[in-house]
Amino acid sequence: MPWQTLLPVITLALGAILQYLGQWGADARQRRAAQEARDADRDRARQERRETFELDHLLRLNEALLRYGRAAGRVHFHDAMVAKQSGEYASHQLPEELNGELYNAGREVLSLMHLVLDDNLRATVETVHRSYGRMTNLMRTTVEEADAAMVAAADAQDAAMRGIGARVRQIYLDQAQVAEDRRTVDRQGG
Repeated sequence: MPWQTLLPVITLALGAILQYLGQWGADARQRRAAQEARDADRDRARQERRETFELDHLLRLNEALLRYGRAAGRVHFHDAMVAKQSGEYASHQLPEELNGELYNAGREVLSLMHLVLDDNLRATVETVHRSYGRMTNLMRTTVEEADAAMVAAADAQDAAMRGIGARVRQIYLDQAQVAEDRRTVDRQGG
């Protein structure tokens, strides 16, 4: 008889324990799902901040490259005009305004290029910076040599700007895909 009276008590206790364990497991799954959702939101926010920084930075760099190219072109034109009179390219000091414009544009590109996140794109921008620096530091050379250096620098600038454009487009395409994925999940009730 004792086992017959204990059996309902044991099953009641076992049922309560199993119910508690089941609830504990469900709560743990809910906590884990909530943590995963918070982590996903934090990762998404971090990625959005990174992309916003990168977009802003690349657009500023693109404008800086344009200013640097214009300034270098003006220096080249000035030195070529001087060469027509003196027979030597870059044989005279640059006017202060032109020298300052070139210096400021080069400094701006230099400060921005180190923050480019893509290694290949950063190397391309560094090539532009070195090419314009080399071209504008030519002294007492021929106009043909200077023209060749200017063309090489302009080609490097074109490659860098194409790379910047490709990266900007990629960021926008990635953002559009993420937005579409979110809409799909929302429509499916996720």
